[in-house]
Amino acid sequence: MKALPPPNQPKSLWQKITGGFKAIFVPNVYAAHAQRENIERQIAANYDLQQRLQESSQSFQHSLSRERMQFDAEKLKYQLEATADLQYSLQANSQRFQQQLEENRQQFELTRLKIQYFMQLEAQAHQSHENQLNREHQSHENQLNREFQAELSIYMKKLDHAMMQEKMTFDLFLFEERKKLDLEMREVAHNFQLKLSAIQGEIVRQTEEYKRTLERYPWGLPPSTILGIYGKYQDRRRPVPPLVILSPPTLEYDRFINPPSSFLPKIEKRLAEDVRTFLDKNYALDDSLRPSHFIGGIWETKARHSENAVTLLFSLFSSVPTLIFECEIEGDFLNFRVASWDIGQEIYKYKSILSEFNCADFLYDVARNHAHEWREQKAKLLQKGRSLDELKKVGGDDELNLGILEHEEGLHKDGYEGQLNYKITPKAVQELVKHLRVLHCIFVGLALDEYYFMRYNVGLQLPTVMSELIADLPKYEQKTLLAVVTDYYKSFYELVKDCDSPFLPELGLDIVAGLADVVDKAWLEEMLNSSMRAWLKLRKVQPHKKMDLLNTMQPLWNRKHDEHYVKQLHQCFIAIENNHAAEHIAKVLEQWRSAKMKEITW
Repeated sequence: MKALPPPNQPKSLWQKITGGFKAIFVPNVYAAHAQRENIERQIAANYDLQQRLQESSQSFQHSLSRERMQFDAEKLKYQLEATADLQYSLQANSQRFQQQLEENRQQFELTRLKIQYFMQLEAQAHQSHENQLNREHQSHENQLNREFQAELSIYMKKLDHAMMQEKMTFDLFLFEERKKLDLEMREVAHNFQLKLSAIQGEIVRQTEEYKRTLERYPWGLPPSTILGIYGKYQDRRRPVPPLVILSPPTLEYDRFINPPSSFLPKIEKRLAEDVRTFLDKNYALDDSLRPSHFIGGIWETKARHSENAVTLLFSLFSSVPTLIFECEIEGDFLNFRVASWDIGQEIYKYKSILSEFNCADFLYDVARNHAHEWREQKAKLLQKGRSLDELKKVGGDDELNLGILEHEEGLHKDGYEGQLNYKITPKAVQELVKHLRVLHCIFVGLALDEYYFMRYNVGLQLPTVMSELIADLPKYEQKTLLAVVTDYYKSFYELVKDCDSPFLPELGLDIVAGLADVVDKAWLEEMLNSSMRAWLKLRKVQPHKKMDLLNTMQPLWNRKHDEHYVKQLHQCFIAIENNHAAEHIAKVLEQWRSAKMKEITW
């Protein structure tokens, strides 16, 4: 960067002369001189600030590079030493084997020579006795060969087993070291991003562009307040909780626009309360493992929405991990999107979860189902003696929709394939509202689980509470939501797979164990097989599609390091009702349990 000139230059002779006669100058001239001096002082101050920031950043980069090079050198040294020790051990075993083999051969040769000598002496005395000795010699020689071959076979098996055990131990050591290195690299990168984002944020807040940005700011809470709260997490003594923000379809009070009339009532407060309750139970702010920071009622206007609002907010809060759940109504259609970013991301993510969801069709389906239910209830009441006129009054809107349903069924018998429009009842609208509230809770949980798994390697929480979340919904709504959730988990699993994470097998089992009560067994079995293949791949075993995964894994299991995974695998097989595989693993666990008891007794 080209250096700026120093702020204070020697004054000219004319400046010195006129300096004593300021009183007779026009005031604008004095103001120009003062303004120029202020500008020079500001340029000098900004130049000093830039120099200090550049020096601080360069020093930090050099320090980080030296630490990383030292860590790589130590790791390479340790790996080379371990490889050398293994090669030395194998060479020593081979030399001992060759020596023992040579001794056996010499002993065999000595025995054979003695027998031949005695045979020659006996041949001179009696030919028949010689024949007998020959037969005895041949028998003895065969016996020695059999014994020698048996001993050699046993020794080779022992040697192969020892070599296999050494290799498994070394591979297991490398696998555990890789896990540790993966976590350490995540922490180092995260610390660097925290410090860098703090410096960048401080620079941005000193610009004029930042002040102009605040004029279009859609939230009610000042940026300085949020940034001040997250500045406390620089010490890394606890995980950084993502900021969770809701942008409901309509606001209770919009400072810029009057929301258009909609069939959907205002749900901002109910939606916020449901999400707040869900987070307090599963992702509380004071949770030491997976906290979240929810701020309800922060959105002040829907005039700022979609990429327009997200881009603006990202420029202000790029140093804050943020999740924004945006829901909007456009005519009869509903769109649900999630915007997210983590510390250090170059750009935010903005995904559509539901696009052009037809609320009218949903409400008609609900009204149709209520009409079906009323028809069954009405038939039971008629059998108990209730009058038809009385029941028509009691049925209300459901009675009206029942007439539409019966008319529709009659048209279908005559070949009509369309659907009639039903009267949208308050009960149907409330069911849609409930559906949206559950949808928000589910995707808040999915997003938080993804953040904590990718950032801190924390296990998933949402699968364990999924059945509780959808318990009160009708079966057809549960099916729709579960289809969305399983599609999400498939894409998330593939994302982790592409990252070559050593924690991929455990992720697959967590998903299967959590969703076992609510998801189709075939989908669970597919996810379970993916977890087992990932487990084998990490141990450099590439299974064929038709290979028996369980039998391939068993010889590689290590009681000390794999017991937790094998136990969870056993529970997953029980959950998908694969009794054969569950019994197979149960026998292995029982053998391990017996071996552990013997070790304790000894």
